[in-house]
Amino acid sequence: MLKSYYKISTYQAIMLLVLTKLIDAYTYLPIILPPPGNQDVWVVGLGTMLYNGILSLLTLFLLNKYKNLSIIQIGELLLGKVGGKIISLLTAIFLFYHCTYRVALIGYFTRSFMLPDTPLYLIIGATLICCCYSAYKGLSIHGRLAEIITPIILIDIIIVLLLNLRITDFKVFLPILKTTTFKELNFASIVTAITYDQIFLLGLIFPNLKKREEVNKIYIYFLIIITAFHLMIIISTLGVFGVKQALHQSLPYLASLQQISVLKFVQRLEVFSIFSWIIGMYIDLSLSIYLASKITSYVVSVKKFNIFIIPYAILTYIVCNLEPFKKNIYIRKMMTYKIKTPLMSVFIIVIPVILIIMYFIRGKPSADKK
Repeated sequence: MLKSYYKISTYQAIMLLVLTKLIDAYTYLPIILPPPGNQDVWVVGLGTMLYNGILSLLTLFLLNKYKNLSIIQIGELLLGKVGGKIISLLTAIFLFYHCTYRVALIGYFTRSFMLPDTPLYLIIGATLICCCYSAYKGLSIHGRLAEIITPIILIDIIIVLLLNLRITDFKVFLPILKTTTFKELNFASIVTAITYDQIFLLGLIFPNLKKREEVNKIYIYFLIIITAFHLMIIISTLGVFGVKQALHQSLPYLASLQQISVLKFVQRLEVFSIFSWIIGMYIDLSLSIYLASKITSYVVSVKKFNIFIIPYAILTYIVCNLEPFKKNIYIRKMMTYKIKTPLMSVFIIVIPVILIIMYFIRGKPSADKK
């Protein structure tokens, strides 16, 4: 059993899940990318919540059956050692993909908006050094950081929504469901719901929860919070730019912050939002490096995970300095539903379905062996 110090509370887990998803909305607002991509995007947000809740039942079923095991360990228990190693390897590859586009995004954003004359290799190097330090500290430091940073970001989103009300055109959200077919609405909701990797993240950190019996509560609260604030971001962004113009913005939500001008002291409010976004990105990236190292040590049967942190960081550094990762168009493609939906369906649907089938075929193997 892990000591209490190395575990995270229910509140920390909720804030950590919310943070890892919010930073996507802060950047490319991927929910507006799949069809229909019109005034009914906010309805897609509600549909995404519904389908995400349905899809999460697969993983939550397994976590409720095995109270002491992560989704990786459950895979080994049900599929055998080889099957467990395959799931672990696939997860490590996905986390590396996650790291690369996060680092590339930080590099692009920093050079474009903050330090245009700073070489990309210096920005990426400094980013990875900071993230490696947090990764060495383990999961608990990420939980403590999330419970501080996430509420700040949530408050910031509310303030931005209120300050943007005077220039928000609510007519862009009309007419409701007039030009959107039921098929388009369901398609957009489903493909967006599959890109939510938080249920798989919850499956990875599950043994580190102080109250594992509250895993359902954690995910329900996450869904409610992320949906509510996702809608706020959609209103703030589309109400200012409209759907078509928002689609052509590199970073639509952050661009909407630059439109705020109420009093002189709030004319540069985006500075606070950008700072919160950068901190959130660091936490998410550091968490990915930590989990990737942890899973890799499990694959190769090495007890100390921290020996893989530096190699992962070096590999990420090399890949992110390649020419395609220096261009915004390629970074944006990595985050679209056309790539993320097929990729995440493996972890959100395929793996849980296989494990559930094996659970009913074999009965419930004893978790004591683990």
